[in-house]
Amino acid sequence: MSTPNRFIIFMAILIGCIGSLYFFSLLFFIPLYVTTALIVVAAALLFMWIIPSGATPDNNLPAYSNRKEWVGIVILAYGIIWMAIVAPEKANKYGEWDAYTIWNLHARQLADPQHWKTIFRYTDVHADYPLCLPATLAYFMRLFSSPDSLILPFVFHMLVTISLPALIYGELWRKNAVVAAIVLAMFPIQVFYIFQGTSQYADVLLSFFFLCAIICMNYSRQNRKYLMLSVLFLGCCAWTKNEGLLLATVMLVVYSRRYFAKDNIKYTLLTLLAPIAVIGTFKIICPVSNDLVSESGTTTWGYLLDSDRYIMVFNYFILTAGKKFVYIGLLFGIYLTICLVRKKRPGLEFLLFASCLFAYFMVYVLTPKDLKWHLYTSCERLFVQLYPLMLYAIGMDIARMKWSISEIVQQKNSLQQPITAGTKQKIKAAAPSNKHNRGKKEKKR
Repeated sequence: MSTPNRFIIFMAILIGCIGSLYFFSLLFFIPLYVTTALIVVAAALLFMWIIPSGATPDNNLPAYSNRKEWVGIVILAYGIIWMAIVAPEKANKYGEWDAYTIWNLHARQLADPQHWKTIFRYTDVHADYPLCLPATLAYFMRLFSSPDSLILPFVFHMLVTISLPALIYGELWRKNAVVAAIVLAMFPIQVFYIFQGTSQYADVLLSFFFLCAIICMNYSRQNRKYLMLSVLFLGCCAWTKNEGLLLATVMLVVYSRRYFAKDNIKYTLLTLLAPIAVIGTFKIICPVSNDLVSESGTTTWGYLLDSDRYIMVFNYFILTAGKKFVYIGLLFGIYLTICLVRKKRPGLEFLLFASCLFAYFMVYVLTPKDLKWHLYTSCERLFVQLYPLMLYAIGMDIARMKWSISEIVQQKNSLQQPITAGTKQKIKAAAPSNKHNRGKKEKKR
């Protein structure tokens, strides 16, 4: 992983750490200066763990000249400036509805260490929502400003909104610069993503954590710390929104061979203890249960046989994708065409995206709420949660393909080259030595 991306990963995990430590400081009446000292110590330890001194980029990636590096930096800066120009035009002074009635309201209540538990008195403002985002905002409100600050939530969400495309761009740039530039452009031209990022909701933050978990998992074979970071980010997803628990579960299933491999399972289970402790403590003290769970009953399972619900959800998904995410259809068409022409199966990241989309689809089918109302009020935001994952999955699949004509011809010739008699003799000669080496390894064991 490149050094700039490690800094973004560090910032992301620090957000989850701040939200958790501040929550425990409220629970155990810890003064703000002690909490700040603990956060500083945690930040220093995380920094030394994630960004070791003298660390070098991935040696498997091509080395670019200084000129090409500067071109990459200029393209990234242009994309960030583009988003920074568009964002204020779409931003509401107080955020959108859920911001000032749920997330920012919860943050202002948590900024009061004496009366913060009043957050659980009002069920109509979703007191069951996890506290990663409001707890982090509340800490900075007490540290730098006041609970009535308007600029702090906007700056925080704008930072997360920009970090998402920067992280994807950093992952794709050395693999395929053209693909990286195209994927980066898909964020500022998608105005609805910018609107959701400045609405001060928790959906973009959830998407940020989820993407960090996936990227860290892709580096887990190089260093086991990335496996542990991936698990921690899945915990941050569940600590951000209730549907984050669903996303984390889906990813644990899709990547189960890596998370629960013989050499990794103990690290996965031990790392899971940290998010379980935080979320479990919150669920114990929170007297309000999730409305979808509490309102579900035996009749809910009857919805599985109702074909009209499947049709309604499918049509609304298509309508939302076409209306709010204008370029999704074109992007999918190009991607599927490339996969068919190159005879390549979609990668594991795309399988994860499809699995998450199917999981959300089934949530709507089984929802105890009025289906039309539920789709109207939440479907767009669920698409925002998966939009960066979709771009990352498609970008990674295309970037991994060989696009040089000489490379394609060489790969095709290697596949079509017949096995000669000399090659067969070499294979037979190597077989006994392989058996001998396996016998030695078994004796050593």
